[in-house]
Amino acid sequence: MLIIFSNLGIFFAADWITFFMMWELMGWTSFFAITNGRDKALNEAKYYLVLSLLGASSMLIGIILLGALTGSFEIFASAYGLVQVFYSEKALSIAAIMLLLFAFFIKSAIFPFYMWPSKVYAVGPEDYITFMSSVMIKYGIYPIAMFIVPVVGSLDLSKILNTANWIQYFVGYLGAISAVLGTILAIFQTDMKKLFAYSSVANMGYILLGFASMNIVGFEGALFHAVNHMVLKAAIFLTLAAVIFRTGESEMHKLGGLVYRMPITFLTFLLGIIAAAGIPPLNGFGSKWMIIQALMSQK
Repeated sequence: MLIIFSNLGIFFAADWITFFMMWELMGWTSFFAITNGRDKALNEAKYYLVLSLLGASSMLIGIILLGALTGSFEIFASAYGLVQVFYSEKALSIAAIMLLLFAFFIKSAIFPFYMWPSKVYAVGPEDYITFMSSVMIKYGIYPIAMFIVPVVGSLDLSKILNTANWIQYFVGYLGAISAVLGTILAIFQTDMKKLFAYSSVANMGYILLGFASMNIVGFEGALFHAVNHMVLKAAIFLTLAAVIFRTGESEMHKLGGLVYRMPITFLTFLLGIIAAAGIPPLNGFGSKWMIIQALMSQK
């Protein structure tokens, strides 16, 4: 109940104080949900908690700085205020953006914080990691779409900073590294849960690339892919949970012949991985194609 409450609170928060409280509540309740009373999951849950606390500390400093700069803790008012004061307070404004991005990148497993999904998903309870991989990993994406992209998109940073829009390139390169690295690491996994944990990292990279394109097609493609990933990753992890429940095994080389014993599970899994691979006509193709088109349109 606390997890659901904190999740809803994040989306309904109108000010940064409420957002931060719900963010922290989500992190602490996730720690207990990951362990689920099992000693083998304790170390990985601690790893996740330490990263969450690191991100929360960065966010809190960023929120305080943002409030001092704009005179408001309301999310949309602070976004408008930051655009207005950016010209006179460049260094502090950039610091506030980077501190918030640091917290958001940790939560969405963006490089270099890409390791926690493989650790947590491998030992966490299958019912909870289904929700975590499909929904909760997007919580770093949501404030980027709601706050960072509108602020950065409203500013001509290349003119203001007398250099290239390095914030846009910084975010774009981190997204590209996450997409490529997550895909490569997934190839070498034999455990199903670790494989799709790295797949989630790669897909978060795609979404970040869409935002980094800074055009409407990329923004829509990123949001479209966030929804697509939510659906397809939920389907994939639920089928993995069904297989582990029936067999007690998550190593893929030990799971041959299940198509005959679990045909509905197999079909659901097949559709999920085809969509995740971006193969037409399933939904994963449409969103990835929009992101690619947005990137190709940039000079």
